[in-house]
Amino acid sequence: MRCSSQGDVLAAVRAGLGNSALSCLVAAAYPDLARVAPRKLASVSDLWLLARPDLVELPAVRAVIDFVTDCARIDRVALGG
Repeated sequence: MRCSSQGDVLAAVRAGLGNSALSCLVAAAYPDLARVAPRKLASVSDLWLLARPDLVELPAVRAVIDFVTDCARIDRVALGG
């Protein structure tokens, strides 16, 4: 089965159509899902937040960058799986 989004994959898995690799952050929100791999299948050591260099210091763009960075720091454990 092919899906065009992670939301479609999640819906298919929750409907019982099979297994799929989902991020722990997403899957943790659904108690009806169970981890079938004994450990993470992949590891992400870095998260990248990209912005055009000429826009980085605009107040609105900087506010979003700071917000996302703060959220990532707060949710570091959950993001790590």
